[in-house]
Amino acid sequence: MIVAEVSPGKPVHVFESLRKQPYSIFLDSGLNLEGLGRFSLIASDPFLVFKSKGEQISVLENGLWETKRGDPFQALRVLMKRYRAESDPRVPLTAGAFGYFAYDLNRLIEEIPPPAKDDLGLPDCYLGFYDRLLIHDHRTGKSYLTSTGLPERGRQAEIRAEQRLRELQQILCCEQKNSPVPGEIFSDNSGRGNNKPGGLTEIYGHFTADSYCTAVKQLQKYIDSGEISEAILSQRFSCRLTECPWQLYLELRRINPAPFAAYLHYPELDLACASPERLVKVENRRVESRPIKGTRPRGKNTAEDLLLREELLQSEKDRAELALITELGCSELRRICSDDSVEVLEQFGLEEHPTVFHLVSTVRGKLAPDKDLVDLLLATFPGASISGAPKKRAMEIIEQLEPVKRGIYTGSIGYLGFNGAADLNTVIRTFIIKDNRAYFQVGGGIIDRSEPEAEFQETMTKARALLEALGYREGVKICQELPG
Repeated sequence: MIVAEVSPGKPVHVFESLRKQPYSIFLDSGLNLEGLGRFSLIASDPFLVFKSKGEQISVLENGLWETKRGDPFQALRVLMKRYRAESDPRVPLTAGAFGYFAYDLNRLIEEIPPPAKDDLGLPDCYLGFYDRLLIHDHRTGKSYLTSTGLPERGRQAEIRAEQRLRELQQILCCEQKNSPVPGEIFSDNSGRGNNKPGGLTEIYGHFTADSYCTAVKQLQKYIDSGEISEAILSQRFSCRLTECPWQLYLELRRINPAPFAAYLHYPELDLACASPERLVKVENRRVESRPIKGTRPRGKNTAEDLLLREELLQSEKDRAELALITELGCSELRRICSDDSVEVLEQFGLEEHPTVFHLVSTVRGKLAPDKDLVDLLLATFPGASISGAPKKRAMEIIEQLEPVKRGIYTGSIGYLGFNGAADLNTVIRTFIIKDNRAYFQVGGGIIDRSEPEAEFQETMTKARALLEALGYREGVKICQELPG
C-alpha cells in the first residue's frame, strides 16, 4: 500500500481531470461545516463494479459482466469480506466501495407492498470497488494519493500499487497542464444552457399545490387513526437539461455548498448532490448519525435571519418531529451497537446553510464486535428522517401517496471502506440526470399538527437552490405531469 502526499489543489479542479473516466466519483465537502465535511475524496476506474435491481445482481470484473439472482446485501457482504486494505492515520481510508444505495432497497429489508411506478428504471445499488483514491484534507490543506494494489495480493499487489499510482500521477499532471481551469463560479448566466435568454424549459411536477395538500390531509388521517406518528411526503420535479451535468453540479455547488455533496458519473446516469445530511459515519467502529428535521429559509438580511433562526429553534412542531426521529434513530443503533454505548450528544442543534436553516441532532454509539457495515446498513437504511415512524408503516403509506418510486432520492451516497470505515449521506437536494432530463425531489415531515399549505411551502423552500441552479429565480410555474 502507498499513501503519497501531493501538491494540494482544489478537489473540484482535480476532478475535472478525471470526471470522464469510467465510474468517476467525487465526494465533495463543498461546505466544511463545523468540521463535518473534513475530507473530499475522488475515485475512478474501479477494479470491480457491483449493481443490483431488485434481486438481480450484476458484477463487472475483468471486463465481463456476470448476472445472478439473490439478496444484494448478502452478496455485498461476501464481496466486502474479500478485500482488506490497511489504514493510514492521515486519511479515513485507502480503498473501498463507493457509490449509492437507492431508497427502494427498503423492500429488501422490510416487506413493502407493490411499489409505485418505476418510471426511471435505474439500479437500486451501484458501487465501484476502488483500489486508488485522491483525498484532500480540508483541515490541514494537504492532499494524498493512495494506491493499494487490490485486487492483487503479496508482491503482485506491490507492483500494481506502484503502477496504478504512476498512472494517476501522469493523468493529473497532463490534464492540469493542458486543461483550462474549470468554471467553478459563474459570474453571470449568459453562457449556461438553461439560462440563456428564452432558454428556460418547463418544470414538471407530479403534484400541484392543491393535490399535495390533499395528500398531506390523507396522511394525517393515518396519524389520527394511530397507525403512524409521522411520515415524510415528497414531490418530484423534472425538466429538460440543455447543459452538461457537470456544469449543473458546479452551479449547484456555488449556490448551495454542502458538507455531504457528491458528483457521480455512470454509463446510465449522473448524480449531482448537495446534501446537508449525514445518514451514518463509522470510524474506528464509532458510529455517528445526524438526522435533520425542521427547515426555514434564509432571510433577506441579518435581522430577518435572526427572526427565522429563532422561529425554527422555538417551533414546537419541528422540535417534536426531530425528537421523534432522534429516538427512532437511537433504537436502530441499539440493534447493532454495544450495550449502553448509544447516546444523544446534541438534541436540537441549528445548522446554517446558504439557502436554509435546519434543526439537527447527533447520535453516537459503538458498533458491536459481531456486526459489520452491512449489518449497519440493514439496521439504519433508509433513514428515519426521510421515511417516518414507525418506519415500516410509514414507508407503506408513502408508496400509496407518492405516484412514482423514489429511486435514488432519500437513499445514500458515500463509501464503505475496506478498513471498516464508512460515511454515507442522505440523498436530498440532488439532481438525477438521465437521457438529458434532470429530476429532483423535495419533501417534508408530516405530523398531526402540520398545516398542509405550510408543508407545501416548505418543499418549495427546499427546492429553491435546485431551481436556481437550473436558472429559475422567482415565480417558477410548475406544470403538472400526471403518472401514466
